[in-house]
Amino acid sequence: MKVDNVYKIARAPVLILGESGTGKSVFAKKIHNISPLSGGNFQVAHLGSISENLIERELFGHVRGAFTGAINSGHGHLDKAQGGTLFLDEIGDLNLEVQKKLLMILEEKKYAPLGSTIYKTFNGRIIAATNKCLSKMVQKGDFREDLYYRLLTFIIRIPSLREDNLRIRDLLDHYISKYIEITNHVEFKLDFHAKKLLQNYSWPGNIRELKSCVENIVYSFNCNVSVFNLPNWIIANNKHKNSKDFKDIIGKKKISYREMIEKYDKKLIFYFLEKNQGKINQTSRDLDINKTTLIAKIRKYSINTLEIKSKFY
Repeated sequence: MKVDNVYKIARAPVLILGESGTGKSVFAKKIHNISPLSGGNFQVAHLGSISENLIERELFGHVRGAFTGAINSGHGHLDKAQGGTLFLDEIGDLNLEVQKKLLMILEEKKYAPLGSTIYKTFNGRIIAATNKCLSKMVQKGDFREDLYYRLLTFIIRIPSLREDNLRIRDLLDHYISKYIEITNHVEFKLDFHAKKLLQNYSWPGNIRELKSCVENIVYSFNCNVSVFNLPNWIIANNKHKNSKDFKDIIGKKKISYREMIEKYDKKLIFYFLEKNQGKINQTSRDLDINKTTLIAKIRKYSINTLEIKSKFY
């Protein structure tokens, strides 16, 4: 996704919506990098991982004596984001009291450290993100209506990977290249069908799941990778249109891993021979295997190429 030019000049808050793992923090960083505040810090507050009794101290900082053990004053995320951007990840997890204080920051650019009555001025920008439906939270009284409308100045929705097949392809290429460089597995290559399966998988964990999957594959292999080399969770949860083929191959009877691969191999070769009207050279190119190897496999699996050709001539 591209960052619109409007974010380059505006300092108004931005709300990023999207499922977990869609890359909301990455997009927020892109906005920061092209903004006038790019020279300042990009400070991230993972609100979902901060306990409720610590959230105010973490966000606003504290003064000496604010609580037991507060021997010295401490800086919060807002202090560290001065002149830069504060990214509030999972803003839907904030309690109503902190939401009220956040609204003051957005409206008046003011906040007070925990234990202090002296206000500081915030001269940075707030970018918030959530995977929750804030409008429904407003209706239930779990999210302040005034804060919700204040956050709607600029709103971005990042689609899930199952909604953006082109993005899946680009991310696969990106992470494959990245991990090949890290591992030096220069001979690594996904075969056509393995790549097709990955492109058509629903990726419920979005970018996090895709990244983990590619890392797993590239670290594990330095050669041609077939469907059966993919992680088990990908095969087990495969949603692409040819998933029935796996059931046909495996069937009800238990078969060995080698038998499973050979059945799939034979099925692929037969499919492409029929597609190419029995032509060996074209099938060799489509499958990206040596012609001699292809002929050996045809003999091994007793595939009758003359019979295939007779259907077309």
